[in-house]
Amino acid sequence: MSADQRVDQARAYAAETLPRHDVLLPASVLIRMFYEMRRHVLALFDVIDHPADLRPAVLAGNYDLTAAEVATVLDALDVAADHKKDLIELCGECALEPDGGLCPTCSSRMDRVAEYDLLAEKMREHHGPPP
Repeated sequence: MSADQRVDQARAYAAETLPRHDVLLPASVLIRMFYEMRRHVLALFDVIDHPADLRPAVLAGNYDLTAAEVATVLDALDVAADHKKDLIELCGECALEPDGGLCPTCSSRMDRVAEYDLLAEKMREHHGPPP
């Protein structure tokens, strides 16, 4: 659960209508209310203690990578794509396909290869060729 969700839940709980002050409630209800309020307060303390949880996630392309880090990511994408291609070449199920195409697993692998290649291409466009 994200920090924002915890804050929203605590706000919603605090905004709920409380029983009238002239109504006596059983001890079990009061204890349940106490522990529910305590849970929300502790969640808020956790948010306060860890403000980094409130920062938006770093999106791909918005994070400044060094040239060496870009080269590492591009190498990893190439290795991952090559591995998927090797698995496709070694697949015994593709030979059983009636149309001579790829089996469902290898079709998914080929989609992944295309995604890796597209991401690598975008990174090369954004960061330039690796050193």
